[in-house]
Formats: sequence, C-alpha cells, structure tokens
Amino acid sequence: MARVHVPPLRERKDDLPLLIEHILQTTPNGETASIAQETIDLMMKHDWPGNVRELRNVIERAVLLSETPIARIRCAARPAVQPPRSEPSITSTPSQTATSADAAMTVPVDVAIPFKLAKQNVISEFEKRYISRLLAQHDGNISAAARAAGIDRMSIHKMLHRLGLANPGRE
Repeated sequence: MARVHVPPLRERKDDLPLLIEHILQTTPNGETASIAQETIDLMMKHDWPGNVRELRNVIERAVLLSETPIARIRCAARPAVQPPRSEPSITSTPSQTATSADAAMTVPVDVAIPFKLAKQNVISEFEKRYISRLLAQHDGNISAAARAAGIDRMSIHKMLHRLGLANPGRE
C-alpha cells in the first residue's frame, strides 16, 4: 500500500484551469460551455474549502441550469477576506436582473453564502424557469403540463404559490 498526499485545492490553485476543463468535459453539456476569464480569475482567489468536490458542484450546477448549449458560466467566488461591496446581491436570480441576452443565460453561484442557501437559490430559479416554460408550452393547462412533466397537478399549484408565480399561460 502506498500513501499519496494530495494538498488541498487552496494550496494548488495553478491546477484550477485544468480541473475546470476536466470537469466541463465530464459534465453533460459541459463540453460546449465556456468560462469567462474574469470568472476564472475570481475562482483563483477563492479558497475552495470543499476542495475539488465544491468546484465540481459549482461548475456542474451552472452548466446544467444554463439555458443555452453554449453558456458563459459566471461564478461569484470571492476570497473570504474581501470586504463586502455595495453592488446588488448576486443571490438575486438572473430573470430578475438580466439586461442582455448573455446575462439571461447565466446562473450566478455565490460561494460566499452557505451551501444550503446557495443551493435553494439555484433550485428556485430552475423551478421558476421550468414551470413557466412548461405552462406556456401547454397554454396554461396545469393538468396537461403536469402529465408532460410526470408530476401531480397539485405539485404545480404548490410550486406556483411557493414561487409567487402566476400561471403564465393564462395571462
């Protein structure tokens, strides 16, 4: 038996570009995604306390929730010592803040907030997009949309209420 010591990701940040590329190649639809250089620069400043697993989760979530095959992943990784800025909170969803077609295609991931909250923000954004498009595709018919999604129609009603959405197909 041989022991191999692999230092934490925070001690080998030069590996980040190669790891990012590998993760993109092994993530469904990741091979067509690209990461902006400013995002990679931000990622290099982050300590990645979750190591490669955290990096993989951030990239996979961004790729899987992007709206187009070629997506620009924008990660809000910030070093822990950076003072808070007066910019708008990046936890707001792209549909609320998007001002261009490119911005509407990104899912911001803020690794400076607790994992559970960041995960819930991403899931809520996905649910909003999915349910809105599903209902629009079925002209607001909740029963037909539920059948197409393979879920109970009451689940759609509950999601609409929880997410504060009106039925977009009925407006």
